[in-house]
Amino acid sequence: MAKGNRSAAKVKSGPIIYLAFAAVIFVLMSLFYAMTTGSDACGAANDDKEWRIFPPGWDCPTGY
Repeated sequence: MAKGNRSAAKVKSGPIIYLAFAAVIFVLMSLFYAMTTGSDACGAANDDKEWRIFPPGWDCPTGY
């Protein structure tokens, strides 16, 4: 009995796939952290805060 041809070849995931997956997870976690801490970071009335990419978080002006 002959084995039939498989229509889908085995595809190996390279390191690019894992790096892209890690980047997507990092961005989603950063967005979640930014949304949950947005109003209470650096004081509620402070609008001068800036988002820091790495490590994710708010940069507050001096004095807060």
